[in-house]
Amino acid sequence: MREELAPRLQHLFERELKRGQTRHIVFWYDANADYQKEIHDIHLDQVQILDGSTYGQFQMKYEIEAGSHDHLLLYFPYPQPEIQEDWLRDVYEYSMSFHMDHIAMLMEDLALEGERLRAAFDRYSIFFRARDRRETFRKVAGRLYIQREDDVDLAVMSAVTKVDTIHFFSVVKHIVSGETEAENKAWSRLQKYGRRDVFWDWTQRYFGYPLKGNKPSISGFIKSLLLTHSSDEVGIAFPGKEEATPLDPVNCEVLINQWQNDPQYYQAYRTLANKYEQSDDVFKLLSSVSEEKLLHGDTFAFFDDKIIAYTIERLVEGGQNFNRYQQLITARRSTHWWDLYKDKYQAIEAAIALKAGVWSLEQEGLPYIKEELFDYYRNDGYRFDGNYRKFYTAYDQVQSRSSILDGLKDEVEEIYHYFLDTLDFKWSDALAHEGGLEVGDVPAQNKFYTHFVRKLAKKQRVYVIISDAFRYALARDLSDQLNNQNKYTAELHAMLGQVPSYTPLGMASLLPHRTLSYQNNSYLLDGQPTNSTKAREAVLQQKEPDSMAITYSDLQSLSKQALRERLRGQRIVYIYHNVVDNLGEQGPSEHQVLTAGDRAVEELEGLILRLFNTVSAGDFLVTADHGFIYTRDPLGERSKRPIDGLSGDLENHRFIVNDSPDRDQGTLTFPFPADTDHPLYVHVPKGTTRFKVRGGGENYVHGGASLQELTIPVLHVQTSRKGRSEGDAPVNIQLTSLTRKLTNSVTYLDFLQSERVADRRRPARYLACFVSEEGTVVSNVVHIIADATSSQPQERVYKEKFVLAQGEHDPSTTYDLLVTYEDGTEYMRIPFAVDILSSI
Repeated sequence: MREELAPRLQHLFERELKRGQTRHIVFWYDANADYQKEIHDIHLDQVQILDGSTYGQFQMKYEIEAGSHDHLLLYFPYPQPEIQEDWLRDVYEYSMSFHMDHIAMLMEDLALEGERLRAAFDRYSIFFRARDRRETFRKVAGRLYIQREDDVDLAVMSAVTKVDTIHFFSVVKHIVSGETEAENKAWSRLQKYGRRDVFWDWTQRYFGYPLKGNKPSISGFIKSLLLTHSSDEVGIAFPGKEEATPLDPVNCEVLINQWQNDPQYYQAYRTLANKYEQSDDVFKLLSSVSEEKLLHGDTFAFFDDKIIAYTIERLVEGGQNFNRYQQLITARRSTHWWDLYKDKYQAIEAAIALKAGVWSLEQEGLPYIKEELFDYYRNDGYRFDGNYRKFYTAYDQVQSRSSILDGLKDEVEEIYHYFLDTLDFKWSDALAHEGGLEVGDVPAQNKFYTHFVRKLAKKQRVYVIISDAFRYALARDLSDQLNNQNKYTAELHAMLGQVPSYTPLGMASLLPHRTLSYQNNSYLLDGQPTNSTKAREAVLQQKEPDSMAITYSDLQSLSKQALRERLRGQRIVYIYHNVVDNLGEQGPSEHQVLTAGDRAVEELEGLILRLFNTVSAGDFLVTADHGFIYTRDPLGERSKRPIDGLSGDLENHRFIVNDSPDRDQGTLTFPFPADTDHPLYVHVPKGTTRFKVRGGGENYVHGGASLQELTIPVLHVQTSRKGRSEGDAPVNIQLTSLTRKLTNSVTYLDFLQSERVADRRRPARYLACFVSEEGTVVSNVVHIIADATSSQPQERVYKEKFVLAQGEHDPSTTYDLLVTYEDGTEYMRIPFAVDILSSI
């Protein structure tokens, strides 16, 4: 450092003179006399050096006023005297000062000068001793315009905590998040290298955290933050506690919102919020909140626990305010704790839909004619199956952690059994009275190839995906998911299945044939077997030589190039997929059949996408061999029927095949659908009743004549690399509020969802906040979930509350309203003028 002494001094004297100046006068107070020997060896151009060890202050003053006109370096091998003993203070005030230390060099590099700034730097002498800390500070200073002592404080706190955003709120988030560790290392570093008194001064300035008469602590500050915010959210009085004190609610709201939304710190927030929620005074406070105010709370997970318990209690008690219950859940989707409670809320949503559905069913009743019953099921009734599956998919995620849904589960079982009994017994009666399985112009399953495949194959290659037990409600979900994407157009049709509705017959019925026969427990098409993928391929190739059959697992194992080679020249491709039935038929795993439905939808969507990307597949038909019935709870005896004298060669829980045409009470009898050596008949129990036979599970069944088993989906999917003309874009939002000026720390803005969510416009999630010119977030972060389906614009308006952190708001600057997609991609940015009275 000593070799830099003369160059640094010379550089200082070579600065341009200010207006009215004739020379530079530089004071150097060397408190420890470290450079007293070197001072006499320094030679500076046109600079006279006066050594305070040989010149008294009176002599120096004389030389300054009566001496030469050279520049002057006044060196003092001692600290600067107190003002009352300093005869040169008047000269010092209009002169420059020089320091020969790391701080001085750093300030010089940053073009910072002035005794006040120097004094601010000196307060952090320990921090600036280490080169790595000085370099960190240098980087922070490059992003912060340092003008005042406060700026030095903030820069040091930011450097010590190594925060990404240079703002006191970022420092606070880092410090308080450290409380999740056994030792708060961040706080320890700040106390060692920064100054705890400065930190507490800033918390008082920004949050009103009292210092007088209070022993400040990080834990007390956190508790004050949480209690202030939660009290303000739900509109209740702040409890007077020794450990906590009410703070400024505006800045509390902004800080906690930013803390909750910060990917680096949100887990720490949750840990601490859960910790303080368990304290007696916090729990007592929260327990006093009325149901009407619960909706507004987001500080603690407690609010979601209460809302969930409240909604379940109302549903179990028979409450029918379904819109209100749904609104409670919808309002929680943009809250901080949603991801942890999503499964519970989704289970409740499914239960609400089931209860609302059965209420409508009781009010409106069901038709009696089988054509109308079939239409009811494929247009509306399938929703019961879908919501039952959604309930248990969510319930199974929650059950291992909580029993809160158990009471609701009993309600769901009762509702779903009522629906099945009401619908399927009426359907059974219609089949019995009207005779036969024909339903108007609904195509039969055994006409699938001629009705669907052959027509499409005349124009282009067709991919037929047959998913075992992929019942109609699952196909509805797949259709909806595909239609929410730009490259697909999906149209769902329905066929009427065969009885018995089981795999061997269903698979055979989907192939081209003139005759169907049954020999030696196997179905033959035009004399050819159908009991394997290879055999089915032979049947296809007899009708269309350029055809093939392959299983889903074999296809997925092929590389991209191998897949292209395998499909080259094929006109019709049958792909066999088996997830639902594979799990359902295994007794121990039959309860996984509902989650298997979700997996089937996911796999089929992925299969279609892979074929589209790999071979530009353009047309798909997704169908099934049969549907199924499934209920979760063990069956009661009333749901089972003894077979009595109905035994036969083919038996399962849902059908018996024998040579007797006689119909037993409580059963339906149909001619066997295949040619045999002698007449055979199929007997199925009415409704969803099971035969008491050995083997297999009783909860997951198929083979009978219920609508769930016989309504076979045919989903026609078309793909396009250009996408649909309307585009499958997320719905847009636009700011409709006219104001473009911020005049208050709390501002409400209106956003219009430009289009309604429809088949070709999907919901979207946006994040909105205000940012400074430097990109620092200066407000809370608002979540906008744009998913309105109404055609009325006024019902697609979202009124959002923005809270700006109280502080110094420069009226000469602008803040941008920044709106991004959920992944952070910028959607729009709108400048706002700032006219807010500074409060700090």
